[in-house]
Amino acid sequence: MSRDGGEAAALRRLIRSYRDDFRRAMSAPAELLLDASSAAERAAALPPDARDLLDTLLLACGPGEAVEPRFRECIDARGEPLWLGGFLLPRTRSTPGARIDPRHYAATCRLSPALVGRLPLAESLPSPPVPPEHASAPASDARFDAAVLAAALEASPLPLTRDGTPRKDALERALSALGSERERWLQALRYARASGLVRPAAGRLFGYPE
Repeated sequence: MSRDGGEAAALRRLIRSYRDDFRRAMSAPAELLLDASSAAERAAALPPDARDLLDTLLLACGPGEAVEPRFRECIDARGEPLWLGGFLLPRTRSTPGARIDPRHYAATCRLSPALVGRLPLAESLPSPPVPPEHASAPASDARFDAAVLAAALEASPLPLTRDGTPRKDALERALSALGSERERWLQALRYARASGLVRPAAGRLFGYPE
């Protein structure tokens, strides 16, 4: 069995160890909770507050990754739909015969690896502008700009402050290196972070994270 297959089997066993009443309330059976297509559809259908929390966690941590303890209060307050959707999973192993309530693991949880296909903020991101039919030069394309910016940050990751925002001096240098259209590249940075083209790790913002 592959590593990924072994992890999926372990997660299915973990979900089946949930209390019976909790499992009956979940939005999908265990075999679909770890399906990327099902996860994407169910994430899009979440209530706005829960979807915003999910996207915040995805931007800060990434699919399949441990959730930072600083988010515990938010998860306790707004995370019920994320537990019921299988988007949050306890960082523990199943024990034969034991029944757990996953909500007790708000301080030690992870995001489901099935969220790999979820584009954070997809419902609120603007569509890239369409160039006019007879334009002399193509209009800026947010996706293309985000890819260019991600390549730049792959070569030179951007230092972050303790609260996860780019350091102002480093950000200004990076934007200047890309050209004179500051607002265009700030929009590209927002799009790149929302789409996962750039992600934070170890105090820096990396382009094209593995």
